[in-house]
Amino acid sequence: MKRIIAALCIALIACMALAASAETVVRPQSDGIVKDLVAGKTFAARVNGYATFGEAPNARYELSLVLCERERFAASDIENLKPGDELICARGSYTVKAVNVDEYGYYIIDTTDYYDESLSCYKNEDGTYTISNQNDYPFWRDAVGFDIRLDSDLVYSDWSDPEADEPTKRTVDELMKEVTDDRLFDANNTKVTFDENGKLTVFECTYSPFN
Repeated sequence: MKRIIAALCIALIACMALAASAETVVRPQSDGIVKDLVAGKTFAARVNGYATFGEAPNARYELSLVLCERERFAASDIENLKPGDELICARGSYTVKAVNVDEYGYYIIDTTDYYDESLSCYKNEDGTYTISNQNDYPFWRDAVGFDIRLDSDLVYSDWSDPEADEPTKRTVDELMKEVTDDRLFDANNTKVTFDENGKLTVFECTYSPFN
């Protein structure tokens, strides 16, 4: 009986040692809602955080992505703006100083804001308006955020060089090096593409002079 107990103890210790020596990462199952939302589509996005497991070249990475969409405003709200009114959006609030309509029919809103002194309002096919600042940067809002694992075959397409004729293809390790170095990836310079199974396949960074 003592021999049996001793053998069981040895086996238990061996199993515990084996478990301790193996690196285990437990992940939740894919969210079906997110998969259905992103499958086969491309979005403007921003990076909101990251996680690293292990070390290169065998490291595994996760990104906290926020998918973004253009803010839309009702036509009646934009077309009836007048000096003294307040325009509220995800970017902040603006006090209207003057409203003009240019030769193309765009509403140009002068504000009291130091950084966004002039806003251009563009009418969409559905009758709503979207807004860009004087640097032609659109007003975005966060649509949905989630954490996603980066597979080793992810294509990092770097279009950030304005003189380049084609993008530079980089690795996931290179992407994460830039993320950890606090390079800004936001909706003005970042697009992400998912395949039909909801897997992130392309991370694209474009040239953005004011980022």
